[in-house]
Amino acid sequence: MVKLADLNLSGPRFALRIIGGIFFAAVVLFIFYYLPSHLTELVSPYLSSQYIPYLNEITSAIVSPGIPFLGILLAVITFFDVLLRGSWTYGIILIVTGVLYLAYDYLLFLGGQLLISDYPTNVTQSPIYQQVLPILYALVIILILSTLLSIGRGVYLIVKGNRKTSGNIQQQQEASSGAR
Repeated sequence: MVKLADLNLSGPRFALRIIGGIFFAAVVLFIFYYLPSHLTELVSPYLSSQYIPYLNEITSAIVSPGIPFLGILLAVITFFDVLLRGSWTYGIILIVTGVLYLAYDYLLFLGGQLLISDYPTNVTQSPIYQQVLPILYALVIILILSTLLSIGRGVYLIVKGNRKTSGNIQQQQEASSGAR
């Protein structure tokens, strides 16, 4: 039996959590580190050569220096997310994960500048741009709201865990004073 935070896990359950944590961390590392860092190399074989400069410009705008670093941090915290789910520390992990995702979203969308960037007026007035822009804004709002809900859930779990812990301490104190 392995004791992890306030979890008592059998050997096989602990091994499954480690395997699951490694798997999900690898998926997060691929999506949030590898894809943004290698977007040009991955997409360029499928585009005609006339679009490659535009792709390079977009990827250089999207991939700020903090993106790969945050991708690695997200992978590490995802491992601990899977490993510690159900313990009192899970609330802290959720808050840290939420803050990292907010930072990632902010850097990815350049604080909103990606959506209203310095595109030429013929691009910003085009019907395609006008149709895609609301979808991108909705995507950013959904990403931020889901992250804020995750942070809120983490705060709730911490408060709930503190209430449970303080209640247990109070019961122990009452039991020890009654036994005297």
